[in-house]
Amino acid sequence: MDLSDRIERDLEDPADMPPGVYEAARVKGAIYALPQRISSYVQFYNKAMFAEAGLAAPPHDWYDSSWNWDALKEAARRLTRDSSGDGVIDVYAWTNNFPTRLPPFVFQAGGDYIDEGYQNFILDQEEGLNAVRFMTELHEAQALGGNFLNGTAAMWTAMPTEAKLAEENGLDWDLAPLPQGPAGPAGKLTIIAVGIPVGTSHPEEAWTFLRYYMSKEVKAIENQGGIFPQPRLSVTSELANFAPYFRREHINVFLQALELGRPYRTLHPNAQEIWNVMNNAIKSAFDLNVAPEIALAEIKPTVEQLLAAR
Repeated sequence: MDLSDRIERDLEDPADMPPGVYEAARVKGAIYALPQRISSYVQFYNKAMFAEAGLAAPPHDWYDSSWNWDALKEAARRLTRDSSGDGVIDVYAWTNNFPTRLPPFVFQAGGDYIDEGYQNFILDQEEGLNAVRFMTELHEAQALGGNFLNGTAAMWTAMPTEAKLAEENGLDWDLAPLPQGPAGPAGKLTIIAVGIPVGTSHPEEAWTFLRYYMSKEVKAIENQGGIFPQPRLSVTSELANFAPYFRREHINVFLQALELGRPYRTLHPNAQEIWNVMNNAIKSAFDLNVAPEIALAEIKPTVEQLLAAR
């Protein structure tokens, strides 16, 4: 059901959610869902490993341009090592589940995978290629790998909810934003969507419940229960709504992630197949089997055929 008019008319303080939240559920101008929570990425890092490598701690500010791709590459060079001396890398700079966690870096390069109208494949443009090349270089340098939670990697791109695992594993951890790319800071924003079926026999009752479910009261309870970050800025901004191991600067990282998050384009009938095709092409580039520009050029006709099939 198109919720646009209802949201504007009687949702509790709709401006309490950033524009990207609505864009993530908007199709051809209409908003079809509201979020239970937001899926976004932040950068975990091991403070002890950074100190041992003589590296300054990354900032807590997404707009601090000192934490950028070049700074991350330098950190990766100093953090990746052979701790046992057997000639094999066994401590890695960065755990990242590629290619599924590549989108924020494509956005930071100024690119995207497909255009806003779901008509054209654009990852093969120079901006997108720069992001794939950036990751491929780190892969080739053996900087990507290991497991942050068992201490064999110094950084981890993950959702904020993984802080619980870092805490339970006794790590000396902290949070940072994702590093800035050539186009500046950007993150990925996906909503865990809740909507109302258009054929329901009880639209007003359903809307009454959804309004309650999206209230500040319920969102605060969910955030306190570990379902976070919530889309309501007034809820996410309150340190009291988080576990005691979070600090004020961590909350600022979450808030800026919501502000800078770009919607992940999944609102297409063939979205899953499209992303599978693109991810397999990127995997071939990461495995150093195919140059990124060749891997992406090869899949362009397939992706655009899938986009055209609506």
